[in-house]
Amino acid sequence: ILPYHVGDERECVMLAAALLEEDLHVDAITFPAIPSGQARLRFIMNANHDLADIDRLVAAMARLRQHAHAL
Repeated sequence: ILPYHVGDERECVMLAAALLEEDLHVDAITFPAIPSGQARLRFIMNANHDLADIDRLVAAMARLRQHAHAL
């Protein structure tokens, strides 16, 4: 399990939803499961993921985070 700190709960949920639209299942972990303001994405990797899967995820995250910061 790999956590990715986002902080803002709304942004975290929006990122998880956008990734799901790209067939990348990532869980948004928000309050009350963790303290408010500490939202994070939870990536669960396994042996079935290959480098192409990881590259696709990294590219999607970079694109989505860049877009989120531009708003």
